[in-house]
Amino acid sequence: MEHWVKDSLNVLYANIYNQCVDAENNYFLVGVINDQTRVAEYVVIPNNQITSRKQRSILMQIYTKTFDGTFAGFDNLKTNSFYNLVVYEQTNNTNTDPTNAVVLGLRWQGTMIIDADSEVTFTEYANPTARNYVYYNTEE
Repeated sequence: MEHWVKDSLNVLYANIYNQCVDAENNYFLVGVINDQTRVAEYVVIPNNQITSRKQRSILMQIYTKTFDGTFAGFDNLKTNSFYNLVVYEQTNNTNTDPTNAVVLGLRWQGTMIIDADSEVTFTEYANPTARNYVYYNTEE
């Protein structure tokens, strides 16, 4: 499971190099689908955000906020929400539709949570001292 932080730079290390048709020259369409609402958002990762293309893996820098329009990111992610994360290979650097003909196929799929350092707080209460009785009819 991927753990990403909202409004920050996150790294996706996907072991997809060998599955790609042309990992060096094609583009990657990354999508997040909210598990509750099923709302999907897709972003093409520009080449300057792919920091490593090795024999087995591709390292992508993915922002959870678009910075000055220069870095692709997901702007509508909700804190403490679960998402289905998908990576498609495609031949176009502007397409954001995974059903388009330029998409060569799904290359990676996983689960992600957006965690903005929030914690659930609990309140502990003392055990009650009074007893609770349950009465029932024993007559037949």
